[in-house]
Amino acid sequence: MAAKKCYTRAYVLVYIRESDVDEMLASMSPGDIPPHIKRHLDGEKAQNEMHLTVKIVTDKIFKVHQGFDLANFDDKTMQSEIPSFRVKEEERFAVFKQSVADHFQVPVNRFRLWILVKRLNRTVRPDQPIPETEANSSMIAIKDKMGNRSTLQLYLEEADKPINGRLWSYQMIFLKYFDPKTQKIEFGLWQAICAAERECLRYHPHLKREERVPIEY
Repeated sequence: MAAKKCYTRAYVLVYIRESDVDEMLASMSPGDIPPHIKRHLDGEKAQNEMHLTVKIVTDKIFKVHQGFDLANFDDKTMQSEIPSFRVKEEERFAVFKQSVADHFQVPVNRFRLWILVKRLNRTVRPDQPIPETEANSSMIAIKDKMGNRSTLQLYLEEADKPINGRLWSYQMIFLKYFDPKTQKIEFGLWQAICAAERECLRYHPHLKREERVPIEY
Protein backbone atom coordinates (compact mmCIF):
# COMPACT_ATOMS: atom_id res chain seq x y z
CA MET A 1 0.00 0.00 0.00
CA ALA A 2 1.29 3.44 -0.88
CA ALA A 3 -0.06 6.91 -0.25
CA LYS A 4 -1.80 8.21 -3.33
CA LYS A 5 -0.33 11.37 -4.81
CA CYS A 6 -2.74 14.17 -5.65
CA TYR A 7 -2.24 16.31 -8.71
CA THR A 8 -3.74 19.64 -9.71
CA ARG A 9 -5.88 19.75 -12.85
CA ALA A 10 -4.93 21.65 -15.99
CA TYR A 11 -7.44 23.09 -18.45
CA VAL A 12 -6.96 23.89 -22.13
CA LEU A 13 -9.11 26.31 -24.12
CA VAL A 14 -9.52 25.08 -27.70
CA TYR A 15 -10.89 27.15 -30.59
CA ILE A 16 -12.49 25.38 -33.57
CA ARG A 17 -13.32 26.93 -36.92
CA GLU A 18 -17.05 26.85 -37.60
CA SER A 19 -16.37 25.06 -40.88
CA ASP A 20 -14.55 22.24 -39.00
CA VAL A 21 -17.06 21.73 -36.17
CA ASP A 22 -18.77 18.69 -37.72
CA GLU A 23 -15.45 16.97 -38.36
CA MET A 24 -13.81 17.82 -35.03
CA LEU A 25 -16.87 16.96 -32.93
CA ALA A 26 -17.99 13.93 -34.91
CA SER A 27 -19.09 10.81 -33.03
CA MET A 28 -16.29 8.39 -32.17
CA SER A 29 -16.53 4.64 -32.59
CA PRO A 30 -14.32 2.07 -30.80
CA GLY A 31 -12.44 1.58 -34.06
CA ASP A 32 -11.31 5.22 -34.01
CA ILE A 33 -9.29 4.70 -30.81
CA PRO A 34 -5.62 3.84 -31.51
CA PRO A 35 -4.77 0.29 -30.30
CA HIS A 36 -2.07 1.41 -27.85
CA ILE A 37 -4.42 3.89 -26.18
CA LYS A 38 -7.19 1.28 -25.97
CA ARG A 39 -4.79 -1.19 -24.32
CA HIS A 40 -3.76 1.48 -21.83
CA LEU A 41 -7.38 2.39 -20.99
CA ASP A 42 -8.42 -1.25 -20.65
CA GLY A 43 -5.45 -1.96 -18.37
CA GLU A 44 -6.19 1.10 -16.25
CA LYS A 45 -9.85 0.11 -15.95
CA ALA A 46 -8.94 -3.43 -14.90
CA GLN A 47 -6.49 -2.09 -12.31
CA ASN A 48 -9.07 0.32 -10.89
CA GLU A 49 -11.57 -2.51 -10.54
CA MET A 50 -9.10 -4.43 -8.35
CA HIS A 51 -8.27 -1.49 -6.06
CA LEU A 52 -10.17 0.87 -3.82
CA THR A 53 -9.35 4.29 -2.44
CA VAL A 54 -9.07 4.73 1.33
CA LYS A 55 -8.93 8.19 2.92
CA ILE A 56 -7.80 8.55 6.54
CA VAL A 57 -8.60 11.56 8.72
CA THR A 58 -6.18 12.12 11.59
CA ASP A 59 -6.19 14.40 14.63
CA LYS A 60 -3.67 16.65 12.87
CA ILE A 61 -6.06 17.20 9.97
CA PHE A 62 -8.98 17.95 12.28
CA LYS A 63 -6.87 20.35 14.31
CA VAL A 64 -6.15 22.67 11.38
CA HIS A 65 -9.56 22.38 9.72
CA GLN A 66 -11.47 25.67 9.87
CA GLY A 67 -14.98 24.28 9.88
CA PHE A 68 -17.60 22.34 11.81
CA ASP A 69 -16.80 18.96 10.28
CA LEU A 70 -13.79 16.70 10.86
CA ALA A 71 -12.19 17.72 7.58
CA ASN A 72 -13.04 19.20 4.20
CA PHE A 73 -14.83 16.39 2.36
CA ASP A 74 -16.81 18.42 -0.20
CA ASP A 75 -14.28 20.83 -1.73
CA LYS A 76 -12.44 18.77 -4.34
CA THR A 77 -9.56 21.25 -4.42
CA MET A 78 -8.92 20.59 -0.71
CA GLN A 79 -9.07 16.80 -0.86
CA SER A 80 -5.26 16.60 -0.81
CA GLU A 81 -5.44 17.54 2.89
CA ILE A 82 -6.69 14.03 3.61
CA PRO A 83 -4.11 11.24 3.11
CA SER A 84 -5.34 8.93 0.37
CA PHE A 85 -4.26 5.32 -0.12
CA ARG A 86 -4.73 2.97 -3.04
CA VAL A 87 -5.36 -0.51 -1.66
CA LYS A 88 -5.94 -3.88 -3.27
CA GLU A 89 -9.52 -4.98 -2.71
CA GLU A 90 -8.45 -8.41 -1.45
CA GLU A 91 -5.80 -7.08 0.93
CA ARG A 92 -6.45 -8.27 4.49
CA PHE A 93 -7.36 -5.63 7.05
CA ALA A 94 -4.48 -6.72 9.32
CA VAL A 95 -2.00 -6.04 6.50
CA PHE A 96 -3.58 -2.68 5.75
CA LYS A 97 -3.53 -1.64 9.41
CA GLN A 98 0.17 -2.49 9.66
CA SER A 99 0.82 -0.35 6.58
CA VAL A 100 -1.08 2.52 8.21
CA ALA A 101 1.02 2.08 11.37
CA ASP A 102 4.21 2.28 9.31
CA HIS A 103 3.01 5.32 7.35
CA PHE A 104 1.92 7.38 10.37
CA GLN A 105 4.62 5.91 12.65
CA VAL A 106 2.14 4.80 15.30
CA PRO A 107 2.38 1.38 17.02
CA VAL A 108 -0.26 -0.90 15.54
CA ASN A 109 -1.71 -1.67 18.99
CA ARG A 110 -2.12 2.03 19.84
CA PHE A 111 -4.73 3.08 17.32
CA ARG A 112 -8.09 2.10 15.91
CA LEU A 113 -9.67 2.87 12.55
CA TRP A 114 -13.27 4.08 12.58
CA ILE A 115 -15.65 3.98 9.64
CA LEU A 116 -16.76 7.50 8.69
CA VAL A 117 -20.34 7.85 7.46
CA LYS A 118 -22.31 10.76 6.07
CA ARG A 119 -25.31 11.49 8.25
CA LEU A 120 -28.71 12.89 7.28
CA ASN A 121 -27.61 16.40 8.30
CA ARG A 122 -24.75 16.10 5.76
CA THR A 123 -22.01 15.95 8.40
CA VAL A 124 -19.41 13.17 8.39
CA ARG A 125 -18.76 11.45 11.71
CA PRO A 126 -17.11 8.26 13.06
CA ASP A 127 -19.75 5.54 13.14
CA GLN A 128 -18.04 2.43 14.50
CA PRO A 129 -14.49 1.13 14.88
CA ILE A 130 -13.37 -1.74 12.69
CA PRO A 131 -13.09 -4.62 15.20
CA GLU A 132 -10.03 -6.82 15.44
CA THR A 133 -12.26 -9.76 14.52
CA GLU A 134 -12.10 -8.39 10.96
CA ALA A 135 -8.31 -8.85 10.84
CA ASN A 136 -8.54 -11.50 8.12
CA SER A 137 -11.37 -9.82 6.19
CA SER A 138 -10.61 -8.22 2.85
CA MET A 139 -10.77 -4.45 2.51
CA ILE A 140 -13.57 -4.68 -0.05
CA ALA A 141 -15.59 -6.87 2.34
CA ILE A 142 -15.17 -4.28 5.11
CA LYS A 143 -16.22 -1.46 2.77
CA ASP A 144 -19.30 -3.35 1.60
CA LYS A 145 -20.26 -4.38 5.14
CA MET A 146 -19.56 -1.20 7.10
CA GLY A 147 -19.15 1.71 4.68
CA ASN A 148 -21.79 3.73 2.86
CA ARG A 149 -19.66 5.46 0.21
CA SER A 150 -17.71 4.42 -2.88
CA THR A 151 -14.50 5.59 -1.19
CA LEU A 152 -13.68 4.08 2.19
CA GLN A 153 -13.25 6.97 4.63
CA LEU A 154 -11.69 6.27 8.02
CA TYR A 155 -10.77 8.15 11.18
CA LEU A 156 -7.55 7.20 12.96
CA GLU A 157 -8.12 7.22 16.72
CA GLU A 158 -4.80 7.18 18.54
CA ALA A 159 -4.74 5.98 22.14
CA ASP A 160 -3.18 8.33 24.67
CA LYS A 161 -3.50 6.50 27.97
CA PRO A 162 -6.00 4.13 29.60
CA ILE A 163 -9.15 5.60 31.16
CA ASN A 164 -10.34 3.73 34.26
CA GLY A 165 -8.00 0.90 33.34
CA ARG A 166 -9.37 0.65 29.81
CA LEU A 167 -7.50 1.70 26.70
CA TRP A 168 -10.59 2.32 24.58
CA SER A 169 -14.01 3.80 25.15
CA TYR A 170 -16.92 4.13 22.75
CA GLN A 171 -17.81 7.65 23.88
CA MET A 172 -15.78 10.09 21.84
CA ILE A 173 -16.17 13.87 21.94
CA PHE A 174 -14.53 16.31 19.52
CA LEU A 175 -13.99 19.81 20.86
CA LYS A 176 -13.21 23.03 19.02
CA TYR A 177 -12.66 26.49 20.44
CA PHE A 178 -14.10 29.46 18.57
CA ASP A 179 -12.54 32.78 19.55
CA PRO A 180 -15.26 35.47 19.34
CA LYS A 181 -12.61 38.20 19.22
CA THR A 182 -10.82 36.89 16.13
CA GLN A 183 -13.91 35.15 14.72
CA LYS A 184 -11.76 32.10 14.04
CA ILE A 185 -11.40 28.56 15.31
CA GLU A 186 -8.12 29.16 17.12
CA PHE A 187 -7.69 25.66 18.49
CA GLY A 188 -8.87 23.26 15.86
CA LEU A 189 -8.89 20.04 17.78
CA TRP A 190 -9.02 18.58 21.12
CA GLN A 191 -10.42 15.09 21.31
CA ALA A 192 -11.69 13.71 24.58
CA ILE A 193 -12.50 10.06 25.11
CA CYS A 194 -14.73 9.67 28.13
CA ALA A 195 -15.89 6.58 29.95
CA ALA A 196 -18.90 8.61 31.07
CA GLU A 197 -20.20 12.06 30.18
CA ARG A 198 -19.52 13.51 33.62
CA GLU A 199 -15.87 12.49 33.32
CA CYS A 200 -15.39 14.97 30.48
CA LEU A 201 -15.38 17.68 33.14
CA ARG A 202 -11.96 16.49 34.20
CA TYR A 203 -10.57 17.65 30.85
CA HIS A 204 -11.19 21.32 31.65
CA PRO A 205 -7.83 21.74 33.44
CA HIS A 206 -6.12 20.02 30.52
CA LEU A 207 -7.74 22.39 28.04
CA LYS A 208 -6.69 25.42 30.04
CA ARG A 209 -3.15 24.17 30.54
CA GLU A 210 -2.31 22.45 27.24
CA GLU A 211 -4.50 24.24 24.71
CA ARG A 212 -4.70 27.62 26.49
CA VAL A 213 -8.48 27.72 26.08
CA PRO A 214 -9.98 30.32 28.47
CA ILE A 215 -12.58 28.06 30.10
CA GLU A 216 -14.24 29.28 33.27
CA TYR A 217 -16.13 26.87 35.50
